[in-house]
Amino acid sequence: MNKMKSLMIACLCSMLSITTVAQTFSLTPNWKTGDSASYSFEQKVTKKSGEEAYVETKSLNLDLKVVAKNSDGYIINATYHDLASDDEIQQALYTATENFSFDYKVDNSGRIMGLADSAKAIQDAKLMVEQASKSNPILLFASQMMTDDMYLKGLLDEVAYIHSLNGYTLDFNKAVEYQSKKNTTYGFDVTASNFYTIESAKDNVINVKSTSETGNDILLPAFVEFSVEMAKGVMDGMSSLIESEEGSLDMEKMMEKQRLEIEKMMEGTDIKMTDSFNYSFDQSTQTLLFLVGTNTLIGRIGTDNVNTITEITVKKK
Repeated sequence: MNKMKSLMIACLCSMLSITTVAQTFSLTPNWKTGDSASYSFEQKVTKKSGEEAYVETKSLNLDLKVVAKNSDGYIINATYHDLASDDEIQQALYTATENFSFDYKVDNSGRIMGLADSAKAIQDAKLMVEQASKSNPILLFASQMMTDDMYLKGLLDEVAYIHSLNGYTLDFNKAVEYQSKKNTTYGFDVTASNFYTIESAKDNVINVKSTSETGNDILLPAFVEFSVEMAKGVMDGMSSLIESEEGSLDMEKMMEKQRLEIEKMMEGTDIKMTDSFNYSFDQSTQTLLFLVGTNTLIGRIGTDNVNTITEITVKKK
């Protein structure tokens, strides 16, 4: 009887060991040059103020293609089309950048490293907006006030959702913590903890849930830097129209003063951001199939109450 019990325990331990191995997934791509995928992207932002709510939506289609593979990773081309927004200025920018195309880099794990050629991406974006602003007065001031960083900001936002799970190793048995970039509806981004949990896996399709909570200590400095950058863009755009008594403006001195004013304005800020996303991932092709989730920003920025919910849906076509 003891021998039979020992044999049963040994078999059970062996089975548990095999199951544990099978429940760990490393989401590392093995793409080839020429591989491609298309996605639809939808965003709905609801900003609440008391009993009132303002809703803003945008949508676009995104084509991705691996144009090169090397020892460092991959170069991927992204092309935007069918862009739409119910915001007039945003729609004008979308119309100007229809079929905008750029290349970006990912490492061997599939994590985004940045643009393949930032200078070219800036030049191409500026040219499209400048051409459009000649016949669209809405874009004229926007094109004048945008800095190089502002042209680049947001280029990889939609792409980042598509690569959300690449490069991670996930386990059924626990929530795995990773640091990742988080976007906010106010335009600034932060890097903070995300917790990923595999909820199911069948026929190479893995379903993952991610959650996070980011506090004021991380959000406030990022919001100040973003506000300073926005102010710099406005001042740059207006500098050709404004002259001081001495002649040209001392932009550096003005920005120091602007930063102090923004920091003063932000006193009393206390905001919290929570994320909750569900992913469906094809392990055989190492690509995202589907993503749906919400980003919530709530609290107070300066003297203004903030209650904003952003809903994101990404589907592979």
